[in-house]
Amino acid sequence: MTTVALTLLPAGRTLDVEAGSSILKAAHAAGVDIEATCGGRGRCTSCRVKLVAGAIPPPTIMDEVQLGDALVREGYRLSCQCRVSDAVTVQVSPPVDDRTFQILGGERPEGAPVPSETQCVWPKVTASMYFRVLSPLHCVSKIKILLT
Repeated sequence: MTTVALTLLPAGRTLDVEAGSSILKAAHAAGVDIEATCGGRGRCTSCRVKLVAGAIPPPTIMDEVQLGDALVREGYRLSCQCRVSDAVTVQVSPPVDDRTFQILGGERPEGAPVPSETQCVWPKVTASMYFRVLSPLHCVSKIKILLT
């Protein structure tokens, strides 16, 4: 097993992690909290980090989709997608306001209703329905429970 050094700023902690580990999993295993609103699936930007020293790995497709070209060029990556292969230093970004990013889902099935930005009265659900939720993301799981 090959280990590499992963330094997390601003804490200044250096971890010896197994090569090929994601930054997010390595940080969590060491007790360093990096927020991952989507559960580490590359569908939000809450776990973003900026690589400030060492070899910057190529971006994944999810880095490009979620962060955009400008941030990727500046060295930002999603810590859940970025695998450590060489010694690197990353700046952990501050938590994101829950209302400033989105979680991407799958494609909407043909004939499914188009999301609405208007508030609605929640009907009794007997089949799958699609809504655009206008609330902080931490409430989405509560809404999901209510609808099932």
